[in-house]
Order: sequence, then C-alpha cells, then structure tokens
Amino acid sequence: MLKKQTKVLAAVAIMTLCLTTEIAVDKQVVCAQEKPQMAMEQVKSAVLAESYNDQGIIYAKQHFYEMARQDFLQAIALAESQNRINIYNNNLAMVTKDLGNYEEALKIINKVLTNDENMPSALNTKGDILVSMKQYDAAVSIITKAITLRPEDGTSYYIRGRAREGLKQLSLAREDYKKAASLPSDYQKEAKIRLKDLQ
Repeated sequence: MLKKQTKVLAAVAIMTLCLTTEIAVDKQVVCAQEKPQMAMEQVKSAVLAESYNDQGIIYAKQHFYEMARQDFLQAIALAESQNRINIYNNNLAMVTKDLGNYEEALKIINKVLTNDENMPSALNTKGDILVSMKQYDAAVSIITKAITLRPEDGTSYYIRGRAREGLKQLSLAREDYKKAASLPSDYQKEAKIRLKDLQ
C-alpha cells in the first residue's frame, strides 16, 4: 500500500512540475512530462541541495563552522540555478569569514556580487567581512547600498553601526544601532547591547 501511495505522489509531483516548470535539456526546452526521470532527478537534487544548506545554517548557528562550510559546498555542487548558487555561496562566504579566512571569504562574496550586484544579503556579507578586516570606510559604503535596496533590514544597520563604531563615528553608530534594534533581524539583541554600551 505504501509503495502504491509513493508512486501516486511521485506521479503528482511530476505532473505539477510539468505544469509549473520547464527544464532546459541539450539547448531545447522540454516539459517534465516528456522526461519524468530527469524531472525527478532535478527535484531530488534541488531538495538535497536545500537540505545541505539548511543543515549548514544549523551548524553555523552552533559555531561548527567547518561542518557548515562542508554542507554549503555540497549544496553548491548540487544547485540547479544561479540564484540558489548565489545564496549558498553567500552562506559559504559567511562561515569562511567566521573561520578567520577573510581574503577567501571576500573572493567568494565578490563572485556572488559579480553575478548579482544588487543582492542585499550578499552586500551585508561583504560589509561584515570588511568590518572584520577593519576596512570600515568600504564597509559603510557597501552597507549603505544594501540599505538603499532593502531599508527594512535590521542586519544592514547593525553591520553599518559596527563599521561606524570602528571609525569612531559614535553618534552615527548609535543611530544605526537604534534602527537595527527596532527592525527584524538576527542582530536585534546585539544592537540593543551595543546601543546601551554607547550611551
């Protein structure tokens, strides 16, 4: 019974994929219905890539940066689209920075920004790397661009606050931390702490 249900679910997945997705094969576009095995393989690959990415994020949050790095590399190898590759490379750059390999992290994120120069999360990552390298002016510039593209992202304000603090622009840093503390991000708590420290 379970095998039959699995086959039915697979057939539904293929039909749904056929209705919503086209797959480039040998420079011609074919419907997933014509190549169901290929469609299923691409779905499996995409799901597996996303699983590696999710696991990498969990490892990174637990400070297991090398394990996270390995998972992001696996995700990149399995990714089917440039957009997903950019996202996975952005995550790879972050953990590479956390491992202390700033130059390598900068190379990775610059590659992402070559593919998509207006990707706010990649601009944030580059700014964070530049702050770690004490290149504060460059960090302020790149993060200001990220804020222009996505003004409601508290992460950008937090990173720019750190850069401005590094430049001893404490009044501007306080403004950024205040904004970061009021917006959704992973850094709300840190922004509040920095703001209190700078009072």
